[in-house]
Amino acid sequence: MHPQSGTTKGVLILCMVILGILLLPLPFTAYKILKFFLSLFLLYTAGFFLRPRKNLMFTPSNDRVEVGTRNPSDGAFTGKLKVSTTYEDVADLTEENSQLVRFLDNAHFLCERKSLPPISLKVSLGLVIAAVVMNPLTRVHMPRVDWMFLDVVVLGLLAYAVYLINEENDGKRPAFSLTRTIGQPPEFPFMGFNDTCRQLAKLWPAIAGGAFVIGLLGTQIGGGKFEDIHLGYLVLMQMPIALGASLFIAVMIYQFMGAVANKDVAETARREQVPGEFSITVIALIYIAFALGGHFTAVPEEERTGPAFNDRYDP
Repeated sequence: MHPQSGTTKGVLILCMVILGILLLPLPFTAYKILKFFLSLFLLYTAGFFLRPRKNLMFTPSNDRVEVGTRNPSDGAFTGKLKVSTTYEDVADLTEENSQLVRFLDNAHFLCERKSLPPISLKVSLGLVIAAVVMNPLTRVHMPRVDWMFLDVVVLGLLAYAVYLINEENDGKRPAFSLTRTIGQPPEFPFMGFNDTCRQLAKLWPAIAGGAFVIGLLGTQIGGGKFEDIHLGYLVLMQMPIALGASLFIAVMIYQFMGAVANKDVAETARREQVPGEFSITVIALIYIAFALGGHFTAVPEEERTGPAFNDRYDP
């Protein structure tokens, strides 16, 4: 059983109860408070689904397959070498006859903790997206009917998450294959946050252009008008602030997700499990939330030159 399984299921059920309450008519203050705590609980549960999967397999040749189960707590791996066509047992997996065992053993890679396939990256991303959108601090505005529809969708996601935990702990999920090409060593493609940022740095013109377009569209939120746009202020102040805040919050979430994914796991079994695309998605999502929340809303000319503007924007 994965560590923190019971706690995670309890928090998921609590989230479902909160969502049920949110479907009822509530005072606005109570609604915001419940949404805030709901977003925190969703973030916590998202980290659980980044833990490495238990059941793994590898195909070393056309007629053999290695299948086994990894202990989520201490990383110990046990399994069988089988005939690929009939799945008959040939032998127990050992360091001598198994590439998969050697792949999972840190000692064979100078203690490099190779990342492993998560329980479900899609579920984890879904929970984080729901947490960001529902947090009242992001100031995402939608009609009441749309919020109710989103609540129902997240309820379904939470129910599936509880089901997935039970399936994973019971060992009923299919083994994840680490086969790259038959005859090649096992591999799981993984890029960490730093590696992903280095790759994206090569595309900085497109990223800067996309951020500008989102900011430009964001000026229309909250009754803004294109004729009120102050491009210098948008480019030199609003965009850097939003991008910096998005990066800072995403790094905090990245660290938190990594801590949750390795909570109550033996030191030798800990792995880097938060992929770079996860963090980049969160950065983009938070930046878009800034736009939807009115961060880029244009200020009319008379307000930009009046004392009210100076009081609001001057340091």
